[in-house]
Amino acid sequence: LTSSGGAWDSAGPWQEANSTKRLGKMPRTPLQNSSSRPVPATKEKPFIVIDGANVGRSYSVGYGQPDLDLEKHKREHPPLPGGKYHPPVCARAITLAIEYFRGRGHNVRAFLPEFYCDGGRNGTQFALEHRLLEPLRNEGIIMTTPGAAIDDIPAILYAKDRVDGPVRLLTNDRFLDHIRNGICTKEWCDKNLIRYQWENKNKLFLCSPL
Repeated sequence: LTSSGGAWDSAGPWQEANSTKRLGKMPRTPLQNSSSRPVPATKEKPFIVIDGANVGRSYSVGYGQPDLDLEKHKREHPPLPGGKYHPPVCARAITLAIEYFRGRGHNVRAFLPEFYCDGGRNGTQFALEHRLLEPLRNEGIIMTTPGAAIDDIPAILYAKDRVDGPVRLLTNDRFLDHIRNGICTKEWCDKNLIRYQWENKNKLFLCSPL
C-alpha cells in the first residue's frame, strides 16, 4: 500500500528498478569491425603509350584541325612522282590525346619523330602548332625518335618491355608489317592496342576497352 492507503502503481519504483536490472542483463549484438570487411580490389590503370604520328594525322577518323583546308594543303604540297601524299601532323591532336588519359589518372608516353618538333634539317617538317609539344617534351611525356627510324618500333618495344603493370598502345595502325617482321604478334596487338576516333572533331573517343 502507498502512504495514502492505495495499491502500488504498476509502474512503481520496485518494478521500474527490476525492469532496468533485467534490461541491463540483455545480451548485446557485437558491432562488426569495419576493418574486417573485405576491401574490393581496385583495377590498376594501364600505362598508355601513344603512337604520336598516327594520332597527329587522324583526319580519317574525325579529327578536325582548326583553320586547315586539307584539299588546299594537298595541292600546295604534292607528293613526289610515285609517292604518297602525307597530310600534316597536328600537335593539337597529340596533346588532346595526352590530356585525355592524364586527366583520367594514367601515366602516358607519346612517341614522335624528332623532326615534327625540330623541323628537320631544312626546317620545313614541323608539326602544325609544334610549340604545343615543347612543354610535354621537356616533361618527358613526349619521347622523340630519330628521324631515320621507324617511329612505330620504339613505341611497340617500349610497350612490350613494361613489366610493372598493364599497358595499352593508342593507334589505329594494324602493324601488319611489324607482325610479319616479328616485332610483335597479332595476339599481342589484339590484347594491347586501343582503337579510337574523334567526336565533334576534337573529343577523343575510344573504340576499344582499357
